[in-house]
Amino acid sequence: PGSYSLAESVGPIGYAASQWSCVKNAAPAVLGDSITLADGDNATCTITNDDLDTIACTAQVSYADAVISSDIGVRKNGSAINADRTDPTDALGAPQSTGTPFDSPVVAGSFFSLGFDEGTDATPIEGGKIVLSFNNNYIINGPGNDLRAWEVTGGTSYPVEKIKVEVSQDGTNWFTAAPVLLRDEEADLTTAGLAWAKFVRITDISTRSDAGYPFDADGYDLDAVSALNCAQLPLVQ
Repeated sequence: PGSYSLAESVGPIGYAASQWSCVKNAAPAVLGDSITLADGDNATCTITNDDLDTIACTAQVSYADAVISSDIGVRKNGSAINADRTDPTDALGAPQSTGTPFDSPVVAGSFFSLGFDEGTDATPIEGGKIVLSFNNNYIINGPGNDLRAWEVTGGTSYPVEKIKVEVSQDGTNWFTAAPVLLRDEEADLTTAGLAWAKFVRITDISTRSDAGYPFDADGYDLDAVSALNCAQLPLVQ
């Protein structure tokens, strides 16, 4: 007797799982992710893995659509980040950067600077962060990598800035897709153990004390997040 959580290992690529359906003692089926049993109970729980209706990741659907939340950090010298780099909606839609190591010219007001850690909390490595959602498509675990971050770096030489990439299906439970990602690199949902994701959380993990950063450095400059493998809505949930 007792309460039990229901789960399955990661299913095949290209499939999404339904809710669990449990029939206990011949009563009507109950949906949920847990079941409570008493002595003598007899229960059968099933889950359905349905193939995703994959679509091409076109420019119309491949980029993040909405900002759920953001928490900006500070510049290396502890001052506030310039106002034209503080609008989180600048991380939505297609990037203005080209995906090359360095961007010239840097377009003002076209990206969101995450900022370094303020040094006032229990996570000294984690700086600013942003949570984005994909509303007209989901990212799915398909062939190769599944999502990409686009960063703006001006000039011709600059220390690498780093982020952590996490993904979620519900915006509450988060799984790491890339513990460290540099500049315009890609991440794979396989690392997170998810078949699909709707939400992406990007956190700056650049080291503020790095001597290579100038005094006014402001961490990872996020231009966009794109899905590399997409699925049409709605998904089975």
